[in-house]
Amino acid sequence: MRETPDHRSVFISFKTEEYAAADCLQRVLSAKGYNVWWHEKLQCGHIWHADIDDALQAAGCVVVLWSPKSMASEWVKHEASQAIARRVYAPARLSAIKIDPPFDRIQATDLIDWDGEDSHAGFRNLLRRIDELLPAKPTLAARAIELLKRNTFAIGLLVFAIAAVVLLLRIGASVEVQINAQNSALDQLRRAERSLTSIIANTEKMIEPELRFTYSLTIGAQKSGHLTLENSGGGMAKIVAVRASIDGRPISTEAGSLSAVGGPYGMVGYTLKVGETIGPGRGAKIFDIPARSLIGSQICRADKERKRFLEHFQLEVDYTSLLGTLKTQMLDYKSPKSEDC
Repeated sequence: MRETPDHRSVFISFKTEEYAAADCLQRVLSAKGYNVWWHEKLQCGHIWHADIDDALQAAGCVVVLWSPKSMASEWVKHEASQAIARRVYAPARLSAIKIDPPFDRIQATDLIDWDGEDSHAGFRNLLRRIDELLPAKPTLAARAIELLKRNTFAIGLLVFAIAAVVLLLRIGASVEVQINAQNSALDQLRRAERSLTSIIANTEKMIEPELRFTYSLTIGAQKSGHLTLENSGGGMAKIVAVRASIDGRPISTEAGSLSAVGGPYGMVGYTLKVGETIGPGRGAKIFDIPARSLIGSQICRADKERKRFLEHFQLEVDYTSLLGTLKTQMLDYKSPKSEDC
């Protein structure tokens, strides 16, 4: 069963050897009302298990506990990469280590000597980071009600104008008075119509989806990355068509076929399907690029081959909103790396 996004959900990523620290953190956060997802089997090789992947994608905040053991774990790094890509990354150090790039882009808080007390400075910093990532988001219904409250005057004006027109048609005293009164009422109707048009436009904007491709590729023996189609808009997006080609030559978009195409370059995990609905803040993987143990020139060669493949790979996705608006998103791959192997 797929997870539903929970703005109060916190995912704890850790290495098995740091079980005690993770257990203490989840108990304290749970007591404070956070919905915490964690499991001691998280680092036992089941990284592709649906429940773990769904929980990682659904979380509004991913706390990564860094230690020498977790710094060497490809699974922890994979989860941290996903958190960075979704901008929900909250790093914390359990020992005085240097965090490798790109995981050091956000300042990590220190839980080195934390024993579960609220007064600990590092723990307070972590809570501030978690609360930054978990703002209370009003529902679509609440936003619609607030929008109607702000436009109460315009709606009332429209009702009044309609009543005025009916009354003038019934009891008009003179042709000139009636004409002037009707013109005034028509002006009021036009102003009310403009206000209602604005309300409709704002409501449509709130429920419109916006899909975009995001990717994170790095060079290194223990690096991982991804190519994902994410919904950064405020509404649901339904996938209605997917087209793929290499140098203009069409290829099948069936999951197994695309995984086979990307497999030689270390890219797997295709999940995008026609008919799938992608909610706000969610995404569908095109390719996952798990970390692989490579040395020397193998790292550079593998990375160049993957970049060359993506530069020749074309992908178009058609999707619709709840209002039936059809949009097309095209992959325009630009390598994020400046390193010259």
